[in-house]
Amino acid sequence: MLQHFARRPSDLLIVNFVRDESAATKICNHLGFTGEYERPSENVFSQGGISSLHREMLDECVVDLELDEVELNYDILCPSLLDVKLLRKLPADTDLIA
Repeated sequence: MLQHFARRPSDLLIVNFVRDESAATKICNHLGFTGEYERPSENVFSQGGISSLHREMLDECVVDLELDEVELNYDILCPSLLDVKLLRKLPADTDLIA
């Protein structure tokens, strides 16, 4: 992604929505909305945590991408995703993802 936007850095916004208190404002401003916005502070799931459906999807991605458990704790980048062999496994266009 960083290589894709290397010539258009103003088109890419990277934020840590969990840790950055101003993340919602940054995202909205990046999309052309002015003002300040508060990020949601309540979990939409009454039981809290990640739903089982989303947990399954995340687990499948970890297996498919062959991610190292240690990398799952990183905020922004998983170094193994820079591996050329892995890039061949990923479609160039997200519309091609089934």
